[in-house]
Amino acid sequence: MAVDAAGRRIGKPLTVKNDGSLITTLLKWIRSITDTASVTWEIEDGHGFARRLADGLLLAGHEVVWVPTRLTAAHRKLYAATGSKSDPVDATAAAHAAIATPGLDRHRIDERVRELRVLVDYRSDIVKRRTMAINQLKAHVHVWLDHTPGDLARGKTLTALTVLLNSARLGIHVHQALTGMIVEITDLNRRIHYLDTTIKDLVGPLAPQLMKIVGISHNSAAVPIAEIGDITRFSTSAKLARFTGCAPIPVYSSEVQAYMNVTGWQAG
Repeated sequence: MAVDAAGRRIGKPLTVKNDGSLITTLLKWIRSITDTASVTWEIEDGHGFARRLADGLLLAGHEVVWVPTRLTAAHRKLYAATGSKSDPVDATAAAHAAIATPGLDRHRIDERVRELRVLVDYRSDIVKRRTMAINQLKAHVHVWLDHTPGDLARGKTLTALTVLLNSARLGIHVHQALTGMIVEITDLNRRIHYLDTTIKDLVGPLAPQLMKIVGISHNSAAVPIAEIGDITRFSTSAKLARFTGCAPIPVYSSEVQAYMNVTGWQAG
């Protein structure tokens, strides 16, 4: 949905597929509506598909603004008739929210952060798969060998379990299945170790001060870096706190002053 600087709708709304021609289709559409050189795109949220969309528009020379979901919801209630909700209504509400709130975050691209984000997401996925595989193997080893292995994320433990498995009297099919699980976990351990090394090399130059904090590892530091991106887009620590959901929101009731944050309610 396109609107002008006053928030009035212009042109026809567009529904577009999320495929390889997405950015090209969007650019052709906006050029058919306006010949204004300066175009600002307001995108709700800031995760998953939205990031790729924002990157593509920014690389095409346009400005991209992130609109928090709560602002879209508020402006939808203000402008939508009878509280109706649809894609065009939400798109218009996001535009109105950006016009009314000029200080919203602008999207920026740091190639190092983009690369780190892929590695962090990939590592998280592999760790989940390894946890599932380890739990499955431990359950079967407990049943078939009456044994509870230690930390299967360590190579020595997997080697000891392999020795125990080869010395046990098991059917060929059970032996093959358990061996396959060990091979899978070994491979996952290798891939996680490689990602740990790569992430460490990337995080060091990006956030040397963050790494000096006691208790912060390269993996724990990589997560906020990948999510936040360029820290300079937050002019104050308060704006960063609001972005991360850590800023208490005043919700007064009668004479009681209270604040709500991500953990619940706190009396003021």
